[in-house]
Amino acid sequence: MRREPLTLSTVKRMYSFFSRHEVDKSSKSWKEGNSKAEQAWLGWGGDAGFRWSRGIVNREKKKDSASDTKETTTNKTNKKKESKYTIQLDSGDIVGKRVPKPTTISKNYVSTLEKLVKKMTDDTDKQLKKLISSQQAKDYDKLLQKNTAQDAKSYVSLQQAVLNALITKWTNAFKSLSKPISQRFINKVNNKSKQSFMYVTDKMPFDSKKATLRTPANLKESIKGAVNENVDLIKTLPTEYLVKLKADLNRAIAGESANYADIQESIEKSFIKRTGQVKRRARNIARDQTNKAYSSFNRTRFRNAKCSKFVWQHNGGAKEPRPLHKDVLNGQAFSYDDPPVIDEKTGLRGLPAEDYNCGCTERPVFPV
Repeated sequence: MRREPLTLSTVKRMYSFFSRHEVDKSSKSWKEGNSKAEQAWLGWGGDAGFRWSRGIVNREKKKDSASDTKETTTNKTNKKKESKYTIQLDSGDIVGKRVPKPTTISKNYVSTLEKLVKKMTDDTDKQLKKLISSQQAKDYDKLLQKNTAQDAKSYVSLQQAVLNALITKWTNAFKSLSKPISQRFINKVNNKSKQSFMYVTDKMPFDSKKATLRTPANLKESIKGAVNENVDLIKTLPTEYLVKLKADLNRAIAGESANYADIQESIEKSFIKRTGQVKRRARNIARDQTNKAYSSFNRTRFRNAKCSKFVWQHNGGAKEPRPLHKDVLNGQAFSYDDPPVIDEKTGLRGLPAEDYNCGCTERPVFPV
C-alpha cells in the first residue's frame, strides 16, 4: 500500500465519486452486501473517506469564494471614475508627450519676490523697533496717567507718520519694480513654452520648429495679459501688508486701557503675523502665475497647431493632491472647448493649471 499524499485533483475525484454513488446505499444489493458500488465505496475510504474529501473540497471552495470576493471588491474600488465631460479619442489621433513642468522658472520667480518682500519686511521691522523705543512711546503711560490725553497723542501721531511713510515708500518701490520683474519672468515662461512645444510635438506630422518662429496675434495678447496680471498682483503686496499692519496697530491704541506694554506686544505680534502672510502670498503668486502663464502659452500654441483635445496629466507632486484631479481627471481626454469641472464645490470648469495653485499639465492630442 503506497502512502503518498493525495493531490487536490484526486481528492476532488473522490468527493465526486462519493457524491454520485451515495444514492446507491439505499439499493437492495447494497443492503444484501453484494453490491459492486459498495465495494468501490469502501475502496475509496468508505464513509470516513466521504467525510474527509467533502471537508477538503468545501474548504477549497471557501478559499476560492473569498478570493473572488476580494478581486471583485478590488475591481470595484479600482474602477476609475469618469468626468461627464470625458471624450473618446479617434483612432487616428496622435497623443503628444507630456508637457514638462516649468520648475526652475517657478523657483526663480519665488526667489525674486521673496527677496523683494524681505527688503520691505526688514525695513518695516527696523522702523517699528525705532517707534517702540522712541521717547513718545515710553512716555505714553505717564502722559495718560496725568490725564494729558492731548500730549499722549504725540505717540499716536508718530505711529501714523511712521506707517504712512512705509506705505508710501514701498508702494512706490513695488510699483516701479513690478513691470521689469513681470516682463523678465514672462519672457522666460514664453521661451520655456517654445522649447516645450518643440519637445511635445517632436515627430508630429508638421514642422514644430517652423511653427514657433513667429508669434501670432493671439499669443501676443496672452503674453501682454500675463505681464499686466503679474504687475497688478505684485503691486498688491505692500498695500495688503502695511495697510493691514497699520490697522492692527491702530486698534491696539484705540482702547482706553491701552498702555505701553500693550502697544509693544501688539507691534511684535502683528509684525510676525503679517510678515508670515505676505511671504506666503508672494510664494503663492509666483507659483500660481508660473503655472497659469505657462499653460496659457502652451495651449495657445497647441490650438494654433490645430489641436482641439488633450489628455489631463496630474502632477503627482503636491502634499495634498486634489482628489478630483488625481482620481478622476488624470489620464482622461477632454476638449479644449468643453473643459471638465475642476472644482466640485464651486462647479468651476476649466483646464489644467487654471484652478488656484494647480500644477497639473496635459498631453495635447493632434489629428493626423
